[in-house]
Amino acid sequence: MGSDGADAFADKVENDKKAGIHFDPARGLVPLRVWAREWLERRVIAPCAVDEDEIPTLSEVDLIAEHIAAQYRHTVYLQSGAGQRPSEALAFSAECRRPGFVRIRWQVSAKAHRDGCRTVLAPLKHRTEGEYRDAPAAPFVEQEIDDHLSLDGCINCAGQKGSDSDESDPFRLPVLT
Repeated sequence: MGSDGADAFADKVENDKKAGIHFDPARGLVPLRVWAREWLERRVIAPCAVDEDEIPTLSEVDLIAEHIAAQYRHTVYLQSGAGQRPSEALAFSAECRRPGFVRIRWQVSAKAHRDGCRTVLAPLKHRTEGEYRDAPAAPFVEQEIDDHLSLDGCINCAGQKGSDSDESDPFRLPVLT
């Protein structure tokens, strides 16, 4: 028998008994629901992360978008209307757009700003290279993408204007900026 699992626990109990370590058996008489209620009452809990009164309305989202640099305006809508994380919205490219939804493939690497970084884009969180997730896009998101492309076009990650997409090199995709 190995020294893991039930055997390890039995060894620990025996060693604790020999060392005179004992636990008050009365502690086990408190029902979990009572203990949990008392524990929760002692904790200071922040307000719920999702509160309908705290979710910005479309007019509030528009206000935020009006006050952000023009090249990042579309990221506000991708986050609010397609549920993208900031790093995903910044990595959004024109080829990710689909009718009625967006295909989220990459995110901007957390190391992208560091000297010597060779990977500006990285696979999505908890996914491997080539995996993606699809998110429905509200009509106002699709309109914002259309407006952005018609005004600014797109640039690839090397900073060159154009709309050519080389899917074999995800770092040269046209990124909306």
